[in-house]
Amino acid sequence: MASDLHRRIESSIRTAKQWESDKSLLAEIRASIPIRELVPELVCETEAQWRLYLNKTADGEAKEEAAGDSVNYRTSCFEKDDAYWEGDDLFLKRLTRYFKQEVMKWCNQP
Repeated sequence: MASDLHRRIESSIRTAKQWESDKSLLAEIRASIPIRELVPELVCETEAQWRLYLNKTADGEAKEEAAGDSVNYRTSCFEKDDAYWEGDDLFLKRLTRYFKQEVMKWCNQP
């Protein structure tokens, strides 16, 4: 006889598989993720291009970056240790922070 925990796990797995099989839902979710803001270094072809992208002001004009200055990151998803990460690992790290800060809302009693 399956335990209550086992039934809950199986139910969660079925739900996740249903979501994975819904291609339109996946496309909608992917479209809502701000990839250019999270990992511009993967979207832009050169480091100079993404640094320029990150340093754009609110009105869309790029400001000059002084030699040796650090990048002024535009979102709170960037951290000082990002230099130790790259590619998909960096994207997942920033995506996790993005969801925690921008998407998910805490509630004590749902």
